[in-house]
Amino acid sequence: MARDDQASALRDALAAGFEDVLGSQHVETALRLWDRHFAAGRSHALIEYVNQLAAALMLPTRQRHELRMALYRALLARGIDPTRGSDTARTPRAGADSAPIPRIDIGAGGNSPAFRVFRQVALAVLRGMRADALGAARTFAEALDRHAGSHGFDASARSALVRWVDGEAADDFLRSLDVERYSVLTHLLYVAACEALGPVAADRLMSQAVRSAETLPEAATFPPQRLL
Repeated sequence: MARDDQASALRDALAAGFEDVLGSQHVETALRLWDRHFAAGRSHALIEYVNQLAAALMLPTRQRHELRMALYRALLARGIDPTRGSDTARTPRAGADSAPIPRIDIGAGGNSPAFRVFRQVALAVLRGMRADALGAARTFAEALDRHAGSHGFDASARSALVRWVDGEAADDFLRSLDVERYSVLTHLLYVAACEALGPVAADRLMSQAVRSAETLPEAATFPPQRLL
């Protein structure tokens, strides 16, 4: 019964997020997609879910970003961790049921357009956290470390991540990431910022970070919205 209650709470939170952005006409379509393909639980389910839904509804990039943030807000307001799948989730098996992280096909390494755009977004979020007068950076680091563990970052990677947040490792951690991880870490940065600052301030910070990356020449090749 507890699992049924958790699944129902998750579904209600998603419905509330859809109402905020899409209006009632698309809520049932969105929930049917969730029930059919995601309710059983997947790694990075929310990222994949929003991408699939946006494609099905032919949503523009900005509206897809707004939708994801609305879903995060609705989940966080109900005490649901948006970095995980349903609390009823099964452990995915290797093979057909597994959902690999989509590959980003615009180069790799520290000189690629993808890396330069990703770095700009990540550093802009980090600078915003460090500038917070209430000392939210520690809460941010703790939340990032906690959520990273559920997304396949091992203890060594999480330690490097915290050192990066604390300003002890320049770009070392970012450069250590495979290109497939860029969108995953961007997702985690936003969720950790929500915990540290609240969803409204986190929305503003992430939007500012994206706008700063849009000014880069590399954004013509790799738009920062691809990270969202």
